[in-house]
Amino acid sequence: MYELYRALQDSVDFDVLEKQLMALDFEQRAEQDSLQAASLQAVLSGELDSAQVRRRTQAIFFGFMLFFSGGFGLVLYRRFTKTRQQKKVLGTAYDSLSEKNQEVLDSINYARRIQEALLPPEAELKRLLPNSFVFYQPKAIVAGDFYWIRKAGNKTYFAVGDCTGHGVPGAMVSVVCNHSLSRSVKENPVALPGNILDQSRTLVLEEFHDAEAGEIADGMDIALCCLEGDRLCYAGAYNPLWMIRPGTEDIAALQAEYPFAKVTELLGYTFVEIKADRQPIGKWPTSEPFCTHHFMVKPGDTFYLFSDGYADQFGGEHGKKFKAVNFKRLLVSVQKESMADQQTLLAEAFDQWKGHEEQVDDVCVMGVRVG
Repeated sequence: MYELYRALQDSVDFDVLEKQLMALDFEQRAEQDSLQAASLQAVLSGELDSAQVRRRTQAIFFGFMLFFSGGFGLVLYRRFTKTRQQKKVLGTAYDSLSEKNQEVLDSINYARRIQEALLPPEAELKRLLPNSFVFYQPKAIVAGDFYWIRKAGNKTYFAVGDCTGHGVPGAMVSVVCNHSLSRSVKENPVALPGNILDQSRTLVLEEFHDAEAGEIADGMDIALCCLEGDRLCYAGAYNPLWMIRPGTEDIAALQAEYPFAKVTELLGYTFVEIKADRQPIGKWPTSEPFCTHHFMVKPGDTFYLFSDGYADQFGGEHGKKFKAVNFKRLLVSVQKESMADQQTLLAEAFDQWKGHEEQVDDVCVMGVRVG
């Protein structure tokens, strides 16, 4: 009976324990379900908050972009308006400058016609000096260089002048100097070249003197010759006279006869260089009378008067000056050619040497052959 009691007691306890365990399991499951529901609610709430934040951020971003685009568009519009106004102003200024520039060019071109009228016509040059040429190439439209020729009795005066500067200022000085030469010969048609330069200097100084503005230091360098039969007279202000004579047998005799000249042999020719006085036609601290040099010429002798523009031109492979020594060799190398062909060859050589360099000065070269 005791054993039966114990068995029944154990069965009752097991049922109670089983019910307790079942109740405990139910409570745990209920708590777990409650936690899962709370977690799901939290997740759903977080997703909803993130969506709201994202929508708010997008709204702020698009609002900022709209504001920025509007401000940028306004800046562009104001810039466009200002640029258009500036272009309009610049266009008006450009039109005005173009008009004034055209007026200046028209005036300079008219000045060129006046200056060309002062230069000897080619027909006059050929009539007085049949075997001659002039290579004349101004740096600008008008020039400070000029060539000049006059007939007075049996004398033929011819010169190449190089006035201070180039362009319009040089052209204005050249007009004064040209006039002074013509007036000096007209007033004293039998004067020697040195006397003519003395008189021209006086006239130039008178023209450039003003009581209020004072004296102007501009003037000219010049080589002036007078040919009468087989006799040539020369005077110069800085600009020399070159003579080339065929052959070299009389070099020593010529040097003895003309001590004022430098006589050398160059490429089979006799080269005679007569230096000028070291003073200009114009204002100078210590002005002295100009010297006149005389010598006899022979058929075939060729004389060259020139400004410094040819020898001073930059060019060649290294962009250096042409220089007087190369100019001498060039003149000797064309001695077998006619005077017209010499002019062409000098022009071609100058352009070839200059190349793409800018012309630095006016160029004027006159060649005269005797006989």
